[in-house]
Order: sequence, then structure tokens, then C-alpha cells
Amino acid sequence: MSNKLGLRGAAIAAMLMALPALASAQNYPPGGGPGGPGMAPAGPQRDANGFWDRRGIYGGLGLGFGTMGADCEACTDETYTGPGLHFDIGWHLNPQLGIFLDAYGLGVDRGTDGEILLIQTVATIGVQFWVTPPLWLKGGIGSAQQSFSCDFCDDIETDTVPAILLAAGYELLHGPNFSIDVDARVGAGFYEENQGGTVTNVGLQFSVNWHSLFGGALIVVQ
Repeated sequence: MSNKLGLRGAAIAAMLMALPALASAQNYPPGGGPGGPGMAPAGPQRDANGFWDRRGIYGGLGLGFGTMGADCEACTDETYTGPGLHFDIGWHLNPQLGIFLDAYGLGVDRGTDGEILLIQTVATIGVQFWVTPPLWLKGGIGSAQQSFSCDFCDDIETDTVPAILLAAGYELLHGPNFSIDVDARVGAGFYEENQGGTVTNVGLQFSVNWHSLFGGALIVVQ
């Protein structure tokens, strides 16, 4: 009986000693793992700087609020506040750099009871650069147009004029295929003096974005 107990004890001790080796094998060092000899585990990967391997089409939709002001000789210094939204679609050239098309609109009440609605839409094409995995900058050039709608006049649209967009954002929640961002943005249209001169949208937006579209979604809390 004592010999059997001794053999069982030795077997248990050997199993316990083998556990650390089994656990370390799950890290798939070179030469092992589901990807085959010398390959990393299957699934989304980050590079040495922590950037997700995002490629191809990306896009998103954002909502928020902002202010609109005009800069011309006959303009007042008043600014008006209202809701804003944007839509963008782009292409990841690599995990840190993309090109995009962005449409950003802001609507404000220029009257006292909502009887005058002014909307400026800024549409641009430009470059987006991820400085760190969650932090990005973007800038673009394009066109802008204002539209007026009021209770006591016909609807009016201005000429289409040159415009710029500058924005900085942070991915509050992100993964290789999905992110929820907050961004501060400035969109300015350059009109004739009688149309307001330089009219600028300044806004804060929250957006939902998909990266490497058609590749699924994995969410990771930053």
C-alpha cells in the first residue's frame, strides 16, 4: 500500500511541475501556436507601437453641437449655437494614415423663436493621421454652402465657395474594426462680404466609426 501511495504522490508531483511549462506554451513562442511553426496566434494584431492593423475602407457618423460665427466688415460679433452632424468615408493607406471625404453640417437659429434657420455645410477631402493609437488629426480642403430657411421669406442658398476643415479626435473605445470617438472640429467657408465673409463652424462631435470594413468588429476598452 505504501508503495502505491508513493507512486501516486510522485505522479501528482510530476503533473504539478509540468503545469508552468503547459501554461507558458499557450503564449505560442516561435515554433509553436495555431498559426504554424514560427507564426503568431491567429486574430487581429498590433504593431510594435500599439497600432491596430487597419487597412482599406473606413467610415463613420457623428453627432454633436457647435457655434457659428461670421467675420466681415458689416457683421456683428454674435455667434449662434446649434446641433451639428458629420459623415465621413475614407481609405486606410496603412494603420496610421488615411485619406477621407467628410461632410460636416451645423444648423443654428438666427431668430428669436426658431423662425430663421441657417445651415452651413462644409464638404472636404483630406488626410487623417493617427499620432498614437487613440489620438488622431485630420485636415482637408473643399467647398462650403449656406442655406437659409425662414417663416417670412423664401428659402435661400448661397454660392458654393472654398472651405477648409481641421479636426483633432480621440478614440474613447477602440479595436481593430470599431471605435467610438470624440473630436473637436473647425470648418470654415470663405464667402463674399455680402454673404458673411468667412463663416466658421466650431463644434464638438461624438461618432461611431468602422475600420477595415467587412472584417467584423472587436471592441477593446482603452
